[in-house]
Amino acid sequence: MVVIHETQILKLRGIDHNRTFNHVLVCSGYVQKKQHKGSKRKTRQAKALEARKAPKSFTELLQEANLESLPSHVPTYLKAAVGPPSSSSRRHFCTVCGYIAGYNCCLCGMRFCSIRCQNIHKDTRCQKFVA
Repeated sequence: MVVIHETQILKLRGIDHNRTFNHVLVCSGYVQKKQHKGSKRKTRQAKALEARKAPKSFTELLQEANLESLPSHVPTYLKAAVGPPSSSSRRHFCTVCGYIAGYNCCLCGMRFCSIRCQNIHKDTRCQKFVA
């Protein structure tokens, strides 16, 4: 098939440039429909690469980590356990910035750590009107 530039086709046919190039090329028969990039044939190497990149399930990841071969004193996902709840009081955090809070809002009871966070809380987050 002979390849001709789009401008040459337009000059030969005497068509102004306002018409679309695709319409002229398809009508004249010089252009075949383009194939999508996804329709290309995949090679064995590409298929193997795609299989390696595929997301793995959690059980597959655990098997791949080979946790059984580690010594018994090493903590793993399967051996990790949560201890009993602590008897000391729990920590309270600022609802605005996340630092340790030392103060409570008198109206809604939410915690804040500084005057700056108190002002932000009063302006945006105080639930005093929600009952």
